[in-house]
Amino acid sequence: MPPTSFIRLLAGAPLLFFLGACAGSPPATLGSLEAGLALCPTSPNCIHTGDRHPSGTEPLLLTESWVERPAEETADAVGRVLEQLSRTRVTLTETAGGGESGAFYLRAESRSLVFRFVDDVEVYRGPEETELQVRSASRMGESDMGVNERRVGALRILLVEAGIVRDTEGGTDGGAGGGTGEG
Repeated sequence: MPPTSFIRLLAGAPLLFFLGACAGSPPATLGSLEAGLALCPTSPNCIHTGDRHPSGTEPLLLTESWVERPAEETADAVGRVLEQLSRTRVTLTETAGGGESGAFYLRAESRSLVFRFVDDVEVYRGPEETELQVRSASRMGESDMGVNERRVGALRILLVEAGIVRDTEGGTDGGAGGGTGEG
């Protein structure tokens, strides 16, 4: 290996280490099928539609055609929509109450474009509930510059377009130009 190539390799090693470290490990506070979603911390890098955090966040209410569908069908449909978000992949799907209106929990990871920071995105529906609860939170840092709020807004738009949730006006999650190109 030529000396200049070796020097470049050594110079790039810390950057590769840093970028890998940005992922962090999943926090212990993630939700579950049994417990639902955890509350957001006090830092401004989390949004929770079920808890209406931050204040003014609108709920995600299922359309009539999705209220009575089996948990597996709803979870699959929501998971496909979730993966339409940029750099987002579902990592866990749990369902219960195999019949109609059963509970489900989805967990996904969404990575930022440049530094590959990982945010956790969770979707939960309790038994017999007509609301999807979504929580999107950064694993690292204090602020996310509005990325999680825009992500939930983009997810809301996609779920409305898919006919899964009702279109609601107002709220803080999404704002202008929600799109799917978050962070």
